[in-house]
Amino acid sequence: ELQWSREVAEAFEDGSALFTHFLSRGVPLVLRGAAVGHPLQTHFAKKAFLERYGSHVVPVSGIPYSDSFGVPSQPKTLAQVANSTTPASLLSPPSSSSSSPSFSSTSHGVDYAFSTPQNDGTPSGGVGGEEGKAGVSGGWAAKVAHDAPPPSWLQNLLSNFSEASYETQFYLGPPGSGAPVHFHGHAVNVLAFGSKKWFLSPPSRARYSKASAADRFLASSSFSSSRTSARTSVAVAGASNNSATATTATATTATTAERGGSAAAGGSSSNGNGNDNGNGGNEDSSEVRELPGEGGFGALECTQHAGDVVVLPTLWGHGTRNERQSIGVAYELSLEPFCME
Repeated sequence: ELQWSREVAEAFEDGSALFTHFLSRGVPLVLRGAAVGHPLQTHFAKKAFLERYGSHVVPVSGIPYSDSFGVPSQPKTLAQVANSTTPASLLSPPSSSSSSPSFSSTSHGVDYAFSTPQNDGTPSGGVGGEEGKAGVSGGWAAKVAHDAPPPSWLQNLLSNFSEASYETQFYLGPPGSGAPVHFHGHAVNVLAFGSKKWFLSPPSRARYSKASAADRFLASSSFSSSRTSARTSVAVAGASNNSATATTATATTATTAERGGSAAAGGSSSNGNGNDNGNGGNEDSSEVRELPGEGGFGALECTQHAGDVVVLPTLWGHGTRNERQSIGVAYELSLEPFCME
């Protein structure tokens, strides 16, 4: 973990420290508050977002890109997704006395909009857009590119590689939604509003799954609200003399109070069906801990708050679960001619 500051920003500005100390070494990183004040926090605030994006139609399912995995999606407007809620039964940990639910790729999926914005000129609500799917609208890639550009330090990293490229992915979902366990190339995830829990495993233990975030939550006793102190190997970076260094450190975590405040895409409520106020969630920010096993998958768990950025090196396994309604973008990077995709 690294708390964003002027020193840190200077150390990361040209992109070389990010690549040298983290991506090239396969070290994941949580940048606390690095996206506070980013343009997407203005454009993805509730009123502005609904006015600008609410009529766009996107594929929605319990898992991202579900059609590619044989799980049907359905078209919905982003306004419908922004105003959706989650059944209370999918927001509370299973009781110790209840039998463990079985895993299923579809049985408890919570609607999640996770898409690569298209710019095919299709009118909102028309036919076309993502993979030519009927009912999915295109023409919004230019909006997202304008409203959620990569941070300057990421743009500078990309400029250091002659054949670098990136793809922007947009996400919006209520509490309980998220992504199954999977892996891919380098990625940078920027959370505008909300709270997202990450479950990470090194490349040697990475795997692919179609089990939705809701099913994974219901089937695992490790999704507890308690917090512990743990010796972790996640990156802890410090900036001095305009350089960043990574080391192993003890991360102490504590129970985090429910965050309130003004809403982003979908409003706020006491059951977690809303957003926090986008202040970066800096209190109790050292929330990285080792997992006891997580069914043979897990190695590390951390929580991303509004304004935080998660950097994942290539092939790191990860699954996510939105603890509060969450909205943001992810950039998947190709820095060299060869990319695993």
